[in-house]
Amino acid sequence: MKAFEIGGIALEPARMGIPLLACEGDIIVSPPLPERTARAHLALARELYSARRRRERFFPADLFGEAAWDILLDLYIARHEKREVATTSACIGAYVPPTTALRWLRHLMEHDYVHREDDGKDRRRTFVRLSAKGNAAMDAFLANMLKTIARNLGAVLMAEMEGDCQ
Repeated sequence: MKAFEIGGIALEPARMGIPLLACEGDIIVSPPLPERTARAHLALARELYSARRRRERFFPADLFGEAAWDILLDLYIARHEKREVATTSACIGAYVPPTTALRWLRHLMEHDYVHREDDGKDRRRTFVRLSAKGNAAMDAFLANMLKTIARNLGAVLMAEMEGDCQ
């Protein structure tokens, strides 16, 4: 299967355990992940998001500025929990001033990682969600991270077990 590029990085979904149905231009359509893989990705996304909040116990909150990453994690989690996210909620979840969050949302929309939709019931409200491209990029990142963590922790644990046996 042919690699595609997201953010200047060439990805090969099949090698990362992510099958792709179609990849033409900027349109990426992937089938649902196996349930076990989806649960692992969701658990890691939740942990990454909550770890960013826990980090504030040890460092000043304004030391790190990753509003776009917080938005992507929040929208990924919401997608897999089958929840809608109002634009205002996405801004709150980014932990930055609303104008900053809106600027990052626009940036993510310009790069087709996020879509905005009107609320059919309330004209004052809009929802944001990950696009297919955004979801595929998050799945690829989370799959890569899980594989890397497993490999590195496995090596450390094996080394410790070998040390215990000597």
